[in-house]
Amino acid sequence: MRFRSKEKAASPWKMPALLAVVLSLCAVGIWWLVSRPLDEALRLTAVTVERGKISSSVLVNGVVVNKEEISLHSSVSAEVLELKAEEGQHVHRGQLLARLDERDASQQLQRVQANLKHLHQREAQARLDYERLGAIHELGGEAGKTVEDAHLQWQSLRKEVELAGLERSQAQLQLERYRITAPSDSVMIAAHARVGAQMRIGDALFRLAPLGGREIEARLDAGDSAALATGKAVVIASDGHPGQLWPGTITWIAPAASREGALNQLAFRVSMKSITAPLVQGQQVDVKVDVLSQERALKLPSVAILARDGKRYVATMFQGRIRFKEVTTGIEDSRYSEILTGLREGETVLLSEGRTLREGQAVTVFPGGGAR
Repeated sequence: MRFRSKEKAASPWKMPALLAVVLSLCAVGIWWLVSRPLDEALRLTAVTVERGKISSSVLVNGVVVNKEEISLHSSVSAEVLELKAEEGQHVHRGQLLARLDERDASQQLQRVQANLKHLHQREAQARLDYERLGAIHELGGEAGKTVEDAHLQWQSLRKEVELAGLERSQAQLQLERYRITAPSDSVMIAAHARVGAQMRIGDALFRLAPLGGREIEARLDAGDSAALATGKAVVIASDGHPGQLWPGTITWIAPAASREGALNQLAFRVSMKSITAPLVQGQQVDVKVDVLSQERALKLPSVAILARDGKRYVATMFQGRIRFKEVTTGIEDSRYSEILTGLREGETVLLSEGRTLREGQAVTVFPGGGAR
């Protein structure tokens, strides 16, 4: 007897279902491939190419000097009783610097003033006598000779009052010689007088530097000397006054450079009229001098410029993707670089912010980043 194996008949709905699943997976895969971006878009900040002033500057050391000095000498012989100023101090016009022993001069002034007061009283009485006798004479009661003598007496006393007035002025001037005052707003450079010292006529008391005569002397490398010009504006700073900047003006330029060590340098001086800080002679400051400058330069923040293979590039955006442009630069300052070729005013440039950028890479710009 032969036996036959029994085969199970295939279900009529199984093959179409399987085919449907395969087609669905293919459709999903095709949609994913078509819809996904080629790469993930970077979010970057953008800046705009603009026009404005740009300057390249150098910072040189300067020192406060004085182009003129005032020496004060004693005009009397007397002891120094008191000093009111010291070396390095700023003093104002008319400020008392020292007081000498003025007792003799003061007593003399008191005597002269007392005499002048007495003469004023006598002159006033003589005028009253003359007027009284003149009135009596008009009535026929006094001889004309008496009236004339009274008039002469009054006139004589008037002259004595005038002379006494001059004597008082001289005594006041003499007293002032014992009080040494500053002739102008100045800096005390040297104080020769000492309390208790006996000064003679002609002895040196003080040496002053008028504030209007102070200047800053600095030296610039001879290679940059073309940047110096009388009347040119500079900026002054001092470590002793952090955060403060003062404008200055070049007032003098040496006629020739001098050798300082291995360098040829050109000396120049800067006015200090705008400086309000109490800088003293010999104090060091910093002087910022623009060596190159453009008023209407096409400029861009220097952080936006990339360097590669000895050339300079910037990243721009075209149709949502990065496009590099080669640029040439000129003057550079602490923040900006002048753009000579490669960009136009108003064009948008992307900041890499430390990330590696690729040509054609998708990019979006932060809101308010300056994209146009």
